[in-house]
This record gives sequence, structure tokens and C-alpha cells, in this order.
Amino acid sequence: MQLANAGYSVWSEATQLIGGERFWVDIEEAFDTVIGKTVVAVSSVTRDKNGVLDEIERAVATAESIGVQHTDFIVPVTLGPLRRSNMPIQLGRQNAIPFDPSWAEGLARLLKLLEKEGFPKSATPSAVGQWVANWFEGSHRVIERESELMTNSLGISELPPRIRFHNVGVSADGLKHLPSRLKVPSVINGALLITFAAEDEIREMLGPETALSLRADVSIEDFLDASAERGAPIVSRRDASNHIVNMLRQAWDRFCEARGLQRLELASNRVGWFLPLGMVEGQYVRFTDFDGRKRKRYLYGVKTKKVGDERVIGMHWHYAPRLQFAFGEADEAHVEAHVAFTINGRELLGDPDKAHKIRRSFCKQWFNEQWRTLYLAYFSFLSDGTERIELPVSRDQSCVIDCRPERWICPVSFDPPPPRAKKKSVEAAASSPSGDDEVPEDDIDADEDDSFDPWDALDAEDDE
Repeated sequence: MQLANAGYSVWSEATQLIGGERFWVDIEEAFDTVIGKTVVAVSSVTRDKNGVLDEIERAVATAESIGVQHTDFIVPVTLGPLRRSNMPIQLGRQNAIPFDPSWAEGLARLLKLLEKEGFPKSATPSAVGQWVANWFEGSHRVIERESELMTNSLGISELPPRIRFHNVGVSADGLKHLPSRLKVPSVINGALLITFAAEDEIREMLGPETALSLRADVSIEDFLDASAERGAPIVSRRDASNHIVNMLRQAWDRFCEARGLQRLELASNRVGWFLPLGMVEGQYVRFTDFDGRKRKRYLYGVKTKKVGDERVIGMHWHYAPRLQFAFGEADEAHVEAHVAFTINGRELLGDPDKAHKIRRSFCKQWFNEQWRTLYLAYFSFLSDGTERIELPVSRDQSCVIDCRPERWICPVSFDPPPPRAKKKSVEAAASSPSGDDEVPEDDIDADEDDSFDPWDALDAEDDE
């Protein structure tokens, strides 16, 4: 795409071979008719693929047939660190352009090489359009038909109306640790405590021995716009937005903890929240999908493994999203999807690297249908089916979150992919679990006949 955007006419098997074509015949035809230079992407994986090696050999033969050195015809780029001895033998004498660690720098070097050699660009200004058209030809075409799209954002329909500034009679060090003593969201700005809570509520938490006075009580709109009311401290717009985001995140964490959810500490030091085993009766949550259908979905399950001739539970998986609040033209809470893995439905795996590797392999076949329904079921549970959460931020104020994701109308759509065929054995085995130990299985290392897909198992019971 970047080469096409730079004006070059590009042929790529990933975009030209959509499906049903005569694979090698089309590649041969491309080499014979449209190739002016071959860019070979090499990694520790592709260097051992026979297909890649065959195509490199074909590129060498093409160079000989048109009377040029193959070192001028083939441009190798590396997608990761590789020694020269690990390069395919045909490329061993060439200096590869590294796209690792900087992809952007690698692209810049490739474009500079093409420009230096005077490699011709496309005569038409629509190279990108043609590239996209080729990609979507056949069964992947764009249709002029409106489609409804779901975002990963929840709207905030009501923000807490007031922000309070408090003077607190404690030392500088005590002020720094003050938010951890309070049961309401709070931040420190200079020498002031900022909260949503009124003076009497803060006084109850700190006790009569701590000096406390209300410095200012301002509207949240003026606070975010840095428009100080009379006598109120001035806080920059950026700091004000960060303070609100910080306090709403604190409120969200307290809300999830109060509902009995458990923490998933992420590598970014942020937190996702998941339902532990046994928290939901029947293990599944009921929700309403976009088309109005009443459905149900598991928010956690198990991954099994074979031990001898028996299958045993290897670990538990849990949907564990994180909320990130944002303010701008629209006030929103963005949902970042994560999956937690536990030993017994409650205790997280102790090895973060192992959990990361499991997550990558375990979730690679989860597509939009799975993530969307997990998302809808999760927030249906937290909103008690009301489609809104009143997030308490103080005794007298709350933040109202709309739990139905924001949706947009797109003027075009794609042909949908064919539906996935379900295994009869899985459908026959589908049944609602009745006890805490009966949770949906998901197996990625078993024989096909032994696998049990929780999505298939639940879909057999979706309609009500």
C-alpha cells in the first residue's frame, strides 16, 4: 500500500491472488508480464518456506532472461534481525534493507533506493485506488449498501456536574498520599485536593482532627474549559482533562471491585476486570444483540488438555476488558479488550510471559462476532440489563455511561464471508452448565473430534 501510495504500480500475491486462481500460473504470468523489480520480504519464518525460495529462484531466472544482474532486480528486506548466513543463498551477497526495529525507516530507505535508480512510477494518479480495487475484486467487493457499524466506545450521557477544591491541613508528604486514604476518587493539584465530593463527605473520611476547608466549587464545564469561576484556582485544560480521566478511572475500578470482579494487572500498569468462576448463575449472561435477538454468552470458560486418555482442565479464561475515558468533541469510554487466564477460576497465572503466549494462540480465532457478543454480554451484566451504568463518584454525584456501544451508518458494505460450518458432535454436546465446575471448554491442542468450542456450544441455545 505504501509503495502504491508513492506512485508505483505494485503486484502482490497477497492482494492479487484472491482465491480460485491458478496459483503458480498467475505468479509465472506476473513475472513474465508486469515485474520490473522484485521486493522479497525475509524473516526467520519465510526463509525456510519452499514457496518463498521457489519464487526467489524464479526472480533470479527472470533477471537472467532480461539481461540484468539479479542483485539489481531483487531487493531483499528483512522483517526481523537475521544474520547474513541465515539469508536465502540467492540473496547472500546483497545488503538487505532492515525493516526492524524501524518499519518507517526501512520504508524510507526502500523508496530512496527506487528513486535513486530512477525506477518509473505509474502513469496514472490512481495507483492506490487500483491497488484497493484489486484487493477487493471477486468475492471481496464493496457493495453500495448501507451497513451499521459498532465502535468500541461507550457514550457518557452525564458527567458529574461539580468539581470541588479542598484545602487540607496535612504535610506535603501527607498530601501526596491523601487520595489512598479516601473512599472517593481524588487527585492532588499543587497544594489542593480535587474531588467530586463535598466538604462534609471528605471530613467524615479524614476525621475531625484534620483541618479541612472548601476552596472552590465549580462546574465541570468551566473546569474542563479552564474558565475559572470567581476565586477558583485555574487549571490548564490538559491537566483538567487528565484529572477527570484519572478520577473516573478510579471510580470505575471501585465500581468493578464492589461488584465482585477481579483485577487483571496489565503490562502498561493499567487494569482490566474479569468475572471469577461461579459469579454468574448458569455461567452465562443474557443480553440483547443489535438485531434485537435475545442471546446469552459465556464470559469465562476453560481450556482443556489431554493427560493420557483423559481430558483435564488446563486453565480458565476470562473476558477482562479495560475502560479508558476520553474527552473532546464527544465524551466517551473506550473499551480495550483483554483476556485473563487463571489456574482455578480466580488465581491469575503467575508467569506474565506464559500468559501472553497463551493469549496470542488462544484468541487468534476469535473474530468480530465473538468480541462483539462478549462486549455486549459484559456490559449487560454490569448494568443489570438496564443498558446504563450510574457510576458513583461521590455521595451526591455520579457519571452515567451508556452501555450500548456507539453505532454509525456506513454508506457501503462488504459481501459477508460464508458462515462457519458447525460440527454435529459439538452441537449435540451443547448444553447449559448447571454447576460452578461445568464451564465451556475451549481446546487448541486436541484432535479435531475432541475439541469443544464455547461459541458453537452456546450458539446452539442462542435463540429464545
